[in-house]
Amino acid sequence: MQLDILLRHASVSAPRLPALERLLAVAKRATFSGGADVWACRTFGVKQQQDFPIAPFAAKQDGLDTADAYWLCATPVNLQVTRDRIALAEDTLNLSMDEAQALKSSLTRHFTELDFFVPHPQRWYLRLKEPPAITTTLLEQAFRRDVSGLMPLGSDAKIWRRAINELQMLMHAHPVNEAREHAGKLTANSLWLWGGGVMATAISPYATVLSEDVFVSSLAGRGAKPLPTSWKELSAESTLVVLDAQSGWEALEERWFANVLHALQTGQTHGVRVCLAEEDKVHVFSIKRRDLWKLWRRTKPLADYLNTPLS
Repeated sequence: MQLDILLRHASVSAPRLPALERLLAVAKRATFSGGADVWACRTFGVKQQQDFPIAPFAAKQDGLDTADAYWLCATPVNLQVTRDRIALAEDTLNLSMDEAQALKSSLTRHFTELDFFVPHPQRWYLRLKEPPAITTTLLEQAFRRDVSGLMPLGSDAKIWRRAINELQMLMHAHPVNEAREHAGKLTANSLWLWGGGVMATAISPYATVLSEDVFVSSLAGRGAKPLPTSWKELSAESTLVVLDAQSGWEALEERWFANVLHALQTGQTHGVRVCLAEEDKVHVFSIKRRDLWKLWRRTKPLADYLNTPLS
């Protein structure tokens, strides 16, 4: 079995992880520009349009008909205003569907020319008849950063920035957000527009893709399956597993990386690639079974393998 693992949010603070650290210590490595979504597009042969077209693939996986239209992700986010900047919070809002629909209804009444879709409380989309003359910043590359320099660019940018300002005012004063603020919850005070494009062709290099990520699952097509409950459910074919560090490092170490190390040691797999995704780069670690004999390679904390220069 040839196995690739894509780990989102690898920069999330981690404890010592013996199995993962052992794998990384003996690996050959390379670092590439772009985060997890860019890596996925390149791996599945999806070319950049104005943006990398995340929205049409994700919307299709969420049950929408994405043919013959331009789609944008319109993700509800929390913008935090400080004295010297406006930053995008990375914390999950955990909107309920009732909250999401109430916000969407107000925006639809105000922006009659925009076609909003809310198949999931945290995943909203905009459908446009014609491609707007803008480029956007991927959501994962905007977290925790000052958003003033990350807004849409292009000849239509002024129109879209004006619309974003209007929707922010509507959302800020909305009863849903007033109730959330009163309850001590993060408010959904803006939408982050990103990942625009029209549907394209994706070619999967994997027989199976195990993922809860709607975008990667859509790229995989018929090869997509949910993450299994047990390592033993993996097939003997080429497989991509998509994990998220936000789900908890201890569980990932026990359920996945310890089993990967054991599979290499016992010859159940002849090779593994561990792809650690940060906001704007992916570190790819390639490990063969024979690499485990590099006993002189000392293990290091995960953080020491991140934030390296691009190849």
